Parts: sequence; structure tokens; C-alpha cells
Amino acid sequence: IPHMANADYIKNLAELIKNRLNPDLNVYVEYSNEVWNWLFPQSHWALETANKEPYLSKLNYDGEINPGYLHFRFVGEKLKECSDIFADVFGKDQLNKRVRPVLAGQIVYSITYQQPLKYLSDKYGDPRNYIYAVAGAPYFNMGDARMAQTSLTVDDVIAGFNETVDQVVPVAVENLRGFALDYGLKMMCY
Repeated sequence: IPHMANADYIKNLAELIKNRLNPDLNVYVEYSNEVWNWLFPQSHWALETANKEPYLSKLNYDGEINPGYLHFRFVGEKLKECSDIFADVFGKDQLNKRVRPVLAGQIVYSITYQQPLKYLSDKYGDPRNYIYAVAGAPYFNMGDARMAQTSLTVDDVIAGFNETVDQVVPVAVENLRGFALDYGLKMMCY
């Protein structure tokens, strides 16, 4: 869902998908894309929007004033809004069956999951009522030393990827798995 989409846009999109998508296919709903990634304008927009009314008083229900925490809570609020609208269009019985809202975050930065899930749990009850899965991408590279080299062979590149995959991915995936288990959600990587 685009980060600035309003309720009418989301409802129209849900209706379009319901009417046009093969009914044997599932619908995965994610609020925006990499809202945690400061290289993208949606992150800055979400931070700004979360830290002013009408969202500010709703998101800092517990007195939290950290702007970043409120930003990630905003992502949870917006995903719940998307989830509610899709459930209204598809039928509440289709939520977490055919309609699968996904909370995506930065897999190595726990706060991108912790704050939205805590917020949803505190404000609305069990996040499973709104979210199907947590998801993230366990990014990896060749490592700084190899990246700085000017002449690499194919074997060097593959060895570099293998080393960082073995070092980074298991820790990142285990972190995500922890949130999935804690909240009884599915876990997805993309």
C-alpha cells in the first residue's frame, strides 16, 4: 500500500483485488515499502506524520516521546488500518486466510518490529487479529575488505557472499523468528 494512501484508496484497491484476482490466490498486504529505510521518502514522511496530530496523542498513549519509536508505531497503526479495510472488503473470515497482512521491518533492527507489535498489542489486543506474518530481508554482501578490492575473481565474490551469509543471515533470521514466536505470527523472508 503506498505510504500516503487514504482509506478510500485502500478500499478501492481491496475491491479491485477482490474482483480481479484469481480467487485461489492469497493477498499479501504490506504498508508501504521499507518504511524504516531513511534513503526513501516514505520513511521521512512517516516520521513526520507520526510525530504530529492526530497521530501523536494516539501513538504516545504510554508517554513515549522518542520520535523514532512513534514512527515505528505509526507503521503498525497504518498496517492495522489496511488490515481492517481489507477485512471489510473480503470478509472478516478471510483475514489471515486469504488476506494476509505482513509487518515488514529491518531484520537486523529489532525496534522496527518491537514497537509496532507492542503498540498493537497494548492498544488493540492480540496482533494476530490484524497481522498474518512478520517479514524482512536478511541482506548480505561480500564484506568490506572484498568490496574494496579492485580485481576480484568469480570465486572471490562467491566466497565473500558465502562468508557474510554464514555470519549475518542466521543471526538476523533468528531475531525475526523471535518476534514471530513471541506473537504467534508467521515468519517470512523476501
